[in-house]
Amino acid sequence: MNPTIEELTERYLRGELTEAELTALEQRLSANDAERAQFRRAARLEANLRAHATEQQSEVAAWSAPRPVVEATLAESLRALLWRWRAPFATAAAVLVGLLLTAVFVSKRNTEAWATVVRVADAEFADVGLRANGTLREQEVTLTKGTVEFVTARGVKVVIDAPTEFRFESAQRLRLVRGFLNADAGAKGKGFTVATSAGEVVDLGTRFGVGVERDGEAQVAVFSGQVRVEPAGGRALTGGSVTLDEGGAVRLRRDKQTERLQSIRLRPVEDGLAGLGQPSVVADIADNVTNPKINSFYGLVPQGMGDGAAAYTIRSDIGWHAPDGVPFPAELTGADLIRTMHRVRHDTRFLLRFRVTQPAVVYVMMDERAEPPAWLERGFTRTGWRVASGPWRPGGRVVGELKPATRAPVFIPCAVWKMELPQGGAVELGPPREAGDRGQTAMYGVAVKPANQR
Repeated sequence: MNPTIEELTERYLRGELTEAELTALEQRLSANDAERAQFRRAARLEANLRAHATEQQSEVAAWSAPRPVVEATLAESLRALLWRWRAPFATAAAVLVGLLLTAVFVSKRNTEAWATVVRVADAEFADVGLRANGTLREQEVTLTKGTVEFVTARGVKVVIDAPTEFRFESAQRLRLVRGFLNADAGAKGKGFTVATSAGEVVDLGTRFGVGVERDGEAQVAVFSGQVRVEPAGGRALTGGSVTLDEGGAVRLRRDKQTERLQSIRLRPVEDGLAGLGQPSVVADIADNVTNPKINSFYGLVPQGMGDGAAAYTIRSDIGWHAPDGVPFPAELTGADLIRTMHRVRHDTRFLLRFRVTQPAVVYVMMDERAEPPAWLERGFTRTGWRVASGPWRPGGRVVGELKPATRAPVFIPCAVWKMELPQGGAVELGPPREAGDRGQTAMYGVAVKPANQR
């Protein structure tokens, strides 16, 4: 006995048709206009039912293990009900099913978690205490010490460092009153939003950090992917939203246009904004780059220098390493690291300025393949130590004629120069190459260590 069009259609929507049955369905739909119209109505009804269920589910956290079985059974029963109420009653049936599903899902809205705590490290709270496996909804949280990490219902990983005040407004929206957070939205968390009094940061598939000062000014930095920054206030005053790419950072103030943020504090272990807990001898990092299209930042990593430390902000895959057969210089280990911008390596008018707040030694790691620029020879002395930057891709423009011993990546040899500052003070560094120099040169690196820690 041949199956009816209703049976074939329902099994198609369930994904249960064999290849032979799928071929038979295609032939029937091609030959029969009435059956083709009936199939289209059923497919639209199925799509609307799924869309309505998805819309309701998006407001709640991931369900616990036993629940999907119950709710899947409910959905199957409702679908069967729709098939029995076909033709002129289909629209009314869809509305009824929508109301039933709304009742099911809305009943969960006030109980399901928007985020789950996965790690609490040396944390203290002024109000609501959080523990591992605890849940969050709209409660306000003030973290006075330590770190808290949680995962939202959509899978967004968020790390909060003290001192910070925040609260969730939904599973996809967090309001940051003050303090620092870092978010990794992953594949499913696109659209996750951090709201501040100065504006909003909307994830476009990325890792990013947001910091809010006591005066409400916000800092936004992107470590991979993109975010959309939407300043609070009228478009005539703010200039509208800005898309920020990897390695970019801006300052966000209400009723003001966004401004490039030239330097940020970074966590030493992985890319992310650092809180205020770790002191540094370096302050006020800035350059003379005036190109309005450049929003790149310098990363200050307190005590972050060491074998394997990232060298640049955009090229976070390139690090500082010990050369083959030579240990990493002990004096560099534990110094405050300035992660520079590799993209300015060809700018012969480039200047990098910063301030050292106490007696210290400034180290510059310079590509050995190039002639030392005049500013380096004039103010610094060569230590005789060497480090290597890499791994670089063989055959790339930065690598030039350097060849790896095997098929392994290339590491560029760099000489370490130093300048002692007995009283601290202002420092100005020049470009990595002089005007007229030829050949490839990697951007230099900078580290600063207190004089009493050498």
